[in-house]
Amino acid sequence: MQLISTSSVDVVIVTYGNRWKFLEQVLDRVTKMNEVNKVILIDNGTSYTLGDRIKKFEKIKLHSLERNEGSAKGFYQGIELALQEDGQYIWLLDDDNLPNKNALFNLMIVQNHLKSEGKMFVLSSFRNDRKELIENKGQKFYKNSFFEFHIKKKLMKTMSNQLNENNLLKCEAVPYGGYSLIRI
Repeated sequence: MQLISTSSVDVVIVTYGNRWKFLEQVLDRVTKMNEVNKVILIDNGTSYTLGDRIKKFEKIKLHSLERNEGSAKGFYQGIELALQEDGQYIWLLDDDNLPNKNALFNLMIVQNHLKSEGKMFVLSSFRNDRKELIENKGQKFYKNSFFEFHIKKKLMKTMSNQLNENNLLKCEAVPYGGYSLIRI
């Protein structure tokens, strides 16, 4: 398995409405990352001409949908386009997910740690305000739960609230946007 490296990541971002103040910051950050090959930007019904505003950035490939098709359809279209690019990984970001400058480097460190296990995995960074993931030491879906509530989860909260030594949490599901990285 190849580790994240220079130009090995294609980024998919879906935007809509009037979110330029968020999107501009994200584009500025990710287009400066050496690991990023292309940014597939899906215009999912913006209220302004996106093509004019992104001219100052490199690495961006814009695809406009005729109307807002919802984020799932936008990410689907973005993933399809990213698969045609040269990157080894696809990084899904929402238009307001401003990653840390060293986010991909940190994911590479985790990737290097996990590769020895020889299993397929998806990496997903999470924001520090996602306390429920830390408190539950990850995420696990329980049969017959309702909106992620299950009595087993309440009983397990008495366990230690510390992350493991590598700050890794095992999750059975992650959001498709907001820092998810997929190996292709």
